[in-house]
Amino acid sequence: MSQAERDALLSIVSGAAAPAKAPRKAAAKLAAYFLPKQPVNKRWWFTADECGFAINGEIAREYRTIVFELRELKRHPNRDFPEIAQRIRKLQARIDAILQRLQCPCPSRYGEEQFSKDMIRLSDLARKREAGIALSTDEDAEEVHRKARFDCYVEGPERTARRYRQDLEGADQRFRKGRFFKVGMTPPLSLKERNDLSLLRWLYPPPHRDSHLSVDAEALADGERWGGHPFYDEKPAADGNYYPHDSKLRPAIDDECIIIDDEEYVAPRYCICNSGQPVIFTDELPIDLPNDKSAPTQPSGDTAQYLGRRAQ
Repeated sequence: MSQAERDALLSIVSGAAAPAKAPRKAAAKLAAYFLPKQPVNKRWWFTADECGFAINGEIAREYRTIVFELRELKRHPNRDFPEIAQRIRKLQARIDAILQRLQCPCPSRYGEEQFSKDMIRLSDLARKREAGIALSTDEDAEEVHRKARFDCYVEGPERTARRYRQDLEGADQRFRKGRFFKVGMTPPLSLKERNDLSLLRWLYPPPHRDSHLSVDAEALADGERWGGHPFYDEKPAADGNYYPHDSKLRPAIDDECIIIDDEEYVAPRYCICNSGQPVIFTDELPIDLPNDKSAPTQPSGDTAQYLGRRAQ
């Protein structure tokens, strides 16, 4: 930029009669000329994925390493020692700095469904790592990326607001229960907290079923869900329970008709009916308990009734 151009731009900026838009343009050109040009840190060049989340692979790997180290230090029995406590604070500060610089995934492309998939995939990779199986290069890159995206969404504004809503609802429920039962009284929510809870309930309603499903569609889905049950088309037996057709415990129904087409089939001669037990068909002569002294003794009050009849 020549001296004449700089003087012209300075006159525009300092001139009071010029419109408001012209001085801003002149000031931007002067700033680009006078301010020093600092080199861009290529380490923070991010690449966006299909969910709108952008992060550098090196930063994501550093973040995962810090998270694993911080987790081990927090489980250390001597975590209260000054050296370990100082190390924990440094790692936590570094994690907060990375998360603050990252941008949360786009809500239109990353929601509860993608969040659940990331959780399941990270759990699978963690179990594989705990089993001593080394992750491949692609799996390692996938883990560091999903871990950063998962934690960034957890610490994002939506999840933070949902946690705040749960805390407010829990405090309100404890207050109402204490006031009703007169035990464990807690202070009520303040006016600001009640307003925040009302706003959060409107912004983040509880999950519900898809509203576009009609009643017929819901009934069809319910029928398909229970269609594979073994007792789906079964009717209860005489005692009110469900038994398969070939079950030996299924009691006979009075009006139940058994049709046998086999000509060589010979029906049993006797039918034994014991109280609380299924009917027994046999060809042996049943014992008459009241008159036969050789029969085994039965407890009083629960004597089985033996009915002998010739099957038709």
